[in-house]
Amino acid sequence: MYGHMKHRFFQIIIFMLCFSWLSSAQATYIAAHPSTSEAALLAPNLPAVAYVNGWVGASLGGVHAVNSGGLLVLGKGGITFPLGHAFGIQADVFDGVVVHKNLQAADSYLFWRAPAQGFLSGHVKYQESNHVYETLYGLRGDAYIYNWTLSAEGGGVHTNVQGANETGYGEVYANWYPMPDLKLFANYLRVKQDNVFQVGGEYQLGLKYLPGLSIFVDGGVGDHNLRYGFLELRYYFGENKTLIRRHREDTVTPTFDPITFQQPARAVLKF
Repeated sequence: MYGHMKHRFFQIIIFMLCFSWLSSAQATYIAAHPSTSEAALLAPNLPAVAYVNGWVGASLGGVHAVNSGGLLVLGKGGITFPLGHAFGIQADVFDGVVVHKNLQAADSYLFWRAPAQGFLSGHVKYQESNHVYETLYGLRGDAYIYNWTLSAEGGGVHTNVQGANETGYGEVYANWYPMPDLKLFANYLRVKQDNVFQVGGEYQLGLKYLPGLSIFVDGGVGDHNLRYGFLELRYYFGENKTLIRRHREDTVTPTFDPITFQQPARAVLKF
């Protein structure tokens, strides 16, 4: 009992020290880079998409679902177009191997966005793995509150799995930018009766000759003994800007990973 309480106490102290460091680092960074402060993000009348832009990524990690596990290798990419001043469209593709099975997917968003306020989008995604085919269709909304982005998404899922042809899903996200080039996040997903929890982060390195290069780490746990974690290198094409501005002015960050990594469990169970 005493050992457990002592361990918990040290966890709390470490968390408080990390939080204090991040808050101090955020204040120092903003003071040194006033153009990237939250106030600069509130400029009125910014377009939904500043210009045609895109991103590519490569992920490597591991996934365990049900009683099997294996390597995760995924290539990803997307392109975003403006549609007038207030609207935009984005298409993403994903291709790779998850738990010894090929996985392919295509993702699309048709959206309204005000970079100083928020984002509202229709979302359609199709993916297939191990002869399991899924189509997702839903609505997503983001609220931009200074260096926080709070998101929610929900809709329906159609699959060819017997007994689960039509079901629903819901997701909620909390994204925090303690510094303009650092994002920390926590997500929760529910599909039918299954739950997935996910945490991670992304850091844009700020390299002179590769200004759009970032490192992304992610991990999650869920029902059917689902566990996964991966490391990703991601590159954003377009104007040199901070990560938070890329996510609010350029690309749409995909809400993809939990559903993707739950797919192996569904493919094995065929529920």
